[in-house]
Amino acid sequence: MAFFSCDTIKGMSKEIQFPEISSLPVARFQDLQCLREDDDETCSICLVEFEDEDAVSKLRRCNHIFHLSCIQQWIERNQFSCPLCRSFLFSHNLHTKEFNEY
Repeated sequence: MAFFSCDTIKGMSKEIQFPEISSLPVARFQDLQCLREDDDETCSICLVEFEDEDAVSKLRRCNHIFHLSCIQQWIERNQFSCPLCRSFLFSHNLHTKEFNEY
């Protein structure tokens, strides 16, 4: 088991690839009809209300929903936790070789 500080993770180069980015769950907002009444209908990153045809991603660990392009940009800026609840988006199993290069 390895532990990483937030500073270490934020300081990593974009050259490290996270294959999970391409496997984010994607759906049209209208297809997520299982929304509870208390679910927000606004993307918390861009603060724009979801449209039925918008491509969205519902995060697996916390079930928060964001525009797909918003959460992808969030991750590309080396933010690896949910913008709302800070649960980690991906596992911490970085390859040792890649981690030791930093």
